Amino acid sequence: MTLQRMSKIVSISNKHRGSIPAFMTWFEYIEKNNVKVKDIANAIDYTKDM
Repeated sequence: MTLQRMSKIVSISNKHRGSIPAFMTWFEYIEKNNVKVKDIANAIDYTKDM
């Protein structure tokens, strides 16, 4: 990834190595359920208003 100018991803993955399994589970859920960026933004806004 570093050779493909993806150093930011490498840096984040190194810093949060222990969280990668949880992130992958979340990402698989998003793909499987066709969740859109707007859906995530709405969910965040909803929780802020609670």
